[in-house]
Amino acid sequence: MFELTGFQRDLLYVIAGAERPSGQEIK
Repeated sequence: MFELTGFQRDLLYVIAGAERPSGQEIK
């Protein structure tokens, strides 16, 4: 496993949000 930076973590959430309508609820 590798550590995610704040930017990488936020980017993953953006990608997940684009694929899932409820993605914006993830924090």
